[in-house]
Amino acid sequence: MMTNSTDLSWFPMRATYSRELLIKSELDRLGIECFLPLKSCWVKKGMGEELRQVPAVHNLIFVHSSQQRLTELKRSCSQLEPLRYMTRPSTHDNGQVIIRIPDAQMSAFLRLSSLAADERIVFFENMQFVSKPGPRVEITQGDFAGIIGEVKRIKGLRCVAVCVEGVAAVGIMDVPNSQLHYLDERKQKPQN
Repeated sequence: MMTNSTDLSWFPMRATYSRELLIKSELDRLGIECFLPLKSCWVKKGMGEELRQVPAVHNLIFVHSSQQRLTELKRSCSQLEPLRYMTRPSTHDNGQVIIRIPDAQMSAFLRLSSLAADERIVFFENMQFVSKPGPRVEITQGDFAGIIGEVKRIKGLRCVAVCVEGVAAVGIMDVPNSQLHYLDERKQKPQN
């Protein structure tokens, strides 16, 4: 399906020089829907530490807009100039294509990311590990019912990972096998 530069899409974008929070603030001020995955982290302050919300994935923000509007804003608003489109190789030629995230994928990612305070939620930095194929499953019970992802093993624990176009991933740790419905008929359910 061809997309137009005026179609609304979710764009993963790089926010250079760790300016994610400033860019989010400016997008919020302009009324542009965006999402910045955050996690809680202890940060040194003076002689002690304080718990702060910090970006979960360095230099990454998701923006819901049209490509045309984003490009105009990047040119006209100095606070948004540091935003960079993320691209992947084109399947038709040797060029690059701006990445757009399908709504269903972004919806699952948003749902899990919004629960980042839950100890079972983890953000993945190693996209090579997450992009390795695993059995596709749907979580059928509990807080995460309806989430579709791939099973990964991390330190011996079963994790269901939701990957967004090879850009970012979030996972749910230690999901019981009894809560999983395997979508790939060729793959046998693992024991335990």
